[in-house]
Amino acid sequence: MSGPTVWPPEGLEAMPSCPACNSDRRELELENLTDVTFDCAPGVWKLWRCESCLSRWLDPRPAASHVHIAYGDYYTHDKPETKRITSPSLIQRIRTGAANDYINARFGGSLSPAIPFARLALAALPGQRLSLDARYRHLPPRKPGARLLDIGCGNGSFLALAEALGWQAEGVEPDPSAVAAAQSGGLTVFQGGVEHYDGREKLFDEISISHVIEHVHDPVDLLCSAHRLLRPGGRLYLATPNALAPGYQNYGPAWRGLEVPRHLLLFSRPALHELLKQCGFARSADIRTIDAGPSLSETSDGLARKLGITPKSDPMREAEHDEPEFITVEAWR
Repeated sequence: MSGPTVWPPEGLEAMPSCPACNSDRRELELENLTDVTFDCAPGVWKLWRCESCLSRWLDPRPAASHVHIAYGDYYTHDKPETKRITSPSLIQRIRTGAANDYINARFGGSLSPAIPFARLALAALPGQRLSLDARYRHLPPRKPGARLLDIGCGNGSFLALAEALGWQAEGVEPDPSAVAAAQSGGLTVFQGGVEHYDGREKLFDEISISHVIEHVHDPVDLLCSAHRLLRPGGRLYLATPNALAPGYQNYGPAWRGLEVPRHLLLFSRPALHELLKQCGFARSADIRTIDAGPSLSETSDGLARKLGITPKSDPMREAEHDEPEFITVEAWR
């Protein structure tokens, strides 16, 4: 990496208690961690395990005033991709038409071209259905005038998908480069975080927090703010790396989901559901989604080679494992 290799001491803050459950019962799990994922953040870091809720977190961690140092070359800086095929083949046209037919029926859209009833062919392709559901974050059918907020929207790629389905969609994003990329695509994105809506409530029917909560300094405030901003009956979608993921057990410091020092906290599933309850959500449930294990395993293999470590026997190849790589949940106000 270019630039300094030591994190500025004045840019560190102590976090002796678990940010997920506030317990001070902890054990040091990993140390001498570096930004092996992007090689753009300086510093050497320690990861602690909560003995109460099994979440993991950094202590010390980057202070909010200096955390921007860790995002010098982050992947949300580019404009949302729009794949254009000038002369699609017959197979490509059929695939697009079938996918659009499924998306229109599943999410209440009106995408075209769509082949009527071609979605029925996807009944034999559960992996394809789950992939489309994941791409659209398992949105409920849109009601007239429905509003959607994406917190930590990055370059706005999901907002573009939601708008295409007819949602009144907007986002907040702290990274100015990502905001500029989103706004250049005509999307409604405000620079900052959920504090942009301080003093307001019951604005949105759907809120998405996808792979964001692990980056924030105050996850309790984030979830309680999301609850406040939802209309009665509104839904929160949330995805985040799992502190109990098989890949983490296998790869340790080389696990792709670790990503120090940008990931400040990794929840366990029980800890996340408990925090949602404490923030006022009426109920929450895990979402069945695509298995991220194979893709994460491939990337983690490369990081392991980079670190010169040997993974344990790969749990991804076992017949069953109870924990997913990512926690994916929905919760309702």
